[in-house]
Amino acid sequence: MLTAGVACVCTLFPILYGTKDISWMTMALSLVGKFGASAAFAVIYIYTAELFPTVMRNSGLGISSVVARVGGILAPYIADIGHVISGDMAVVLPLLLFGGASIFAGLLALLLPETANKMLPDTVEDAKNFGRYVTCEKTSTKHLKAVVLFLHS
Repeated sequence: MLTAGVACVCTLFPILYGTKDISWMTMALSLVGKFGASAAFAVIYIYTAELFPTVMRNSGLGISSVVARVGGILAPYIADIGHVISGDMAVVLPLLLFGGASIFAGLLALLLPETANKMLPDTVEDAKNFGRYVTCEKTSTKHLKAVVLFLHS
């Protein structure tokens, strides 16, 4: 998402300050942004499923998918905002909005806990504590839950 956002925001410089001779740069940056968004879309369902506890994984993925579709519904309106205003800003404003939203999403994703080599949460309580403590691959689930209960008391 950060790649997509930075590429979309950087696209505004050739549009505002460039000539028709560097239109290839605008196309290249737009394609890099599209690549970044496609790569993030390929990973998001897998990563999202790992963050939700088992007991509410289906509901969590469903709600996340609905919210994503709302974004998809709003995207054409943001892309058409250029018809409301004129000049170079008509092209730049949608790119700035899409790029800013992508950068914001990418920065928020950096706050999510790492899931590699960790036991995924089974309950809501496990999900609340996910990423707050260091685990070992050989640690059993029962021992891990005892450590969490000890830390909370």
